[in-house]
Amino acid sequence: MIFNCLVAGVYGQGISTLSHIIAEAAFSCGLDVQISESTFKPGSPRLEGCSALSHVRMGHEIHSPLIRREKADLMIALDAAEAVRSVGMLSPTGRMLVAKDNGKDCDAMIKYLEAYFAYPSEERLAHKNVTDWLTVISGPELAAKCGNEIASNVVIFGAALRKKFFPFVPDNLNAVIKKVIPAEHFDLNVRALKAGMELFGAETP
Repeated sequence: MIFNCLVAGVYGQGISTLSHIIAEAAFSCGLDVQISESTFKPGSPRLEGCSALSHVRMGHEIHSPLIRREKADLMIALDAAEAVRSVGMLSPTGRMLVAKDNGKDCDAMIKYLEAYFAYPSEERLAHKNVTDWLTVISGPELAAKCGNEIASNVVIFGAALRKKFFPFVPDNLNAVIKKVIPAEHFDLNVRALKAGMELFGAETP
């Protein structure tokens, strides 16, 4: 079994950090992992504000780091516009967790995504007990309560864990965070992880 997770956003939102946290969490549970990262702005170097995608594939016998179109099992989007741009990467039964900000453009993007997931495809209808195809949270607002809005990526990771969107459950999440996050930002990101998990009523490990 291979599970495909696509992380979408813009450069500067912590896309790479989030991808490596997910990868480390999967690896700690005995899964093989491959990552492929990219930013897109033709003719330009990596700049803040560029579209960014990270492919994280986990499981066994992974032969390519890239997720093919319509094969992503989960998309974590730190930017609503990038979620819309990349929604075609989701499989027919893929889920999406997207961070919402307070901009008018964001509201329009969320409405588009809501309409997309409301479409009664045969694949989704077959999963009668699944209702959370699209989960929208205010990642920046929650992260600000932790002390720094930049921790939105870890808030969303916590939310995805709580909703059991990943095929793994790490024994020690703090150890996972510690391996990826610099020591000076460890406490902030632990608070962000807790905020994301408690958003859906969980007690953090």
